[in-house]
Amino acid sequence: MSPFDTLVRGEFEAMISIGAAENTRSLTNVDPARQSLRAKAHAPLMRRFMERSAAGEFRWVGTLYPTNAYAQDADTSLADFEDYVYATTYADADDPVGEWAIGTNKKIDRFIKNILFDEKIGGTIHMAVGAGYPETGAKNVSASHWDMICDMRQGGRITVDGTPFYDSGEFLV
Repeated sequence: MSPFDTLVRGEFEAMISIGAAENTRSLTNVDPARQSLRAKAHAPLMRRFMERSAAGEFRWVGTLYPTNAYAQDADTSLADFEDYVYATTYADADDPVGEWAIGTNKKIDRFIKNILFDEKIGGTIHMAVGAGYPETGAKNVSASHWDMICDMRQGGRITVDGTPFYDSGEFLV
């Protein structure tokens, strides 16, 4: 583990993380068993990060900087991807929109193979298995956190106490 990462997540008060991958497929030929070993080795650090975040001792935010690699994953040019990122993150708005388990950002209108964006697509829902963020009331401890997204725009319903709440990507209340 990186001593710097350990210091940041263990003792800093805040972290701003900006992803800027040049190669989003760098782990393609790495044995999944080795990737799992790395995740298990980092689990205590992730657990500490989540505990400190939940206790209000550590504030963090993450985003990405548009790169050719991200643009290629999104099947678009870098210039178009830059425009997409800035528009969908409301970077020019006075009150940027946050993220919920139900995707509410209608400006994010397509999957680009980047979870930071894809899980917020307006008309989708997402959930995760593995480690949960304690500040949300989650109790699960794991070496991994795996997000899954379901596109509800072409059908799908959420009901609350028998009453339709969300249908085909739209709130009914």
